[in-house]
Amino acid sequence: LDDQHISLSMPDYHEKLLDSTGMSSCNPLGTAFNAQIEESELLDEHWARRYREGVGGIGWLCSTIRPDLAYAFSRLGQYLSKPNTSAMQALRRTLRYIKGTTHFALQASLDSLVKQQNEFSFYSDSDHAGNSETGNQRKSQTGIVATLNGVPVKWKSTAQAATALSSTEGEVYAASTAVQEFIHLGYVCSELGIQGFPSPFTLYVDNQAAELFMRNISGVSRMKHIDVRLNWVLQLRDAQVVTPCHVPTDDNLVDLFTKILGKPRFTGLTSLMLTDLQR
Repeated sequence: LDDQHISLSMPDYHEKLLDSTGMSSCNPLGTAFNAQIEESELLDEHWARRYREGVGGIGWLCSTIRPDLAYAFSRLGQYLSKPNTSAMQALRRTLRYIKGTTHFALQASLDSLVKQQNEFSFYSDSDHAGNSETGNQRKSQTGIVATLNGVPVKWKSTAQAATALSSTEGEVYAASTAVQEFIHLGYVCSELGIQGFPSPFTLYVDNQAAELFMRNISGVSRMKHIDVRLNWVLQLRDAQVVTPCHVPTDDNLVDLFTKILGKPRFTGLTSLMLTDLQR
């Protein structure tokens, strides 16, 4: 807390995680995840346990204050049952990224806490079949994020339960996940007395076909086979719970949660969500 901001950070936990994984003296890297995990030799029992402990530690950071780790955590978590040497290398890379970002924090201006009207934003996105790892079975990656006065308050990165046949189907599936999560967030805000949760809320998506499908103005649809949970989004739209809106891909915060990004894009999106307290 300073004269203008309130911040939430966990530098001690970051250091504890690095120490427990033997990475305290590693050299930092600028991105958390940069390559597919290859098929390779399975870890023995000792290193498999070390792998799970490391991923669990990242999971705690991801679920509390580090949205920038969500995608890496999702990818690493897919190897918890059978971790291999390539997955261990990916874990160490993520820990090297954490080494250089131990003072990253969620930060809100004090002015935003006394605003007459809170401002919420809601985003969803999907990367269609971008993960070619054998165990993933070409399932698309869902990403969602909600912000309150510009600060992330809800985020998620996860592989979809079924393989999407098109990018539009993957996007609508991601939207259904987002709607479910954000409706729950609305209940939480209500119980906490946080005012201004919009009804209906606007869900930003960057796939125009998915937006047209959600608006039910796409004409002849090739998505009649789609899972019933996706049509649930249409029912909520009709009940004035959610309204779809197009956002340019470059402005979609959720790119951070769906795919491997180069350093400039990764750093740019991270800077929109987190603050480095050492700068």
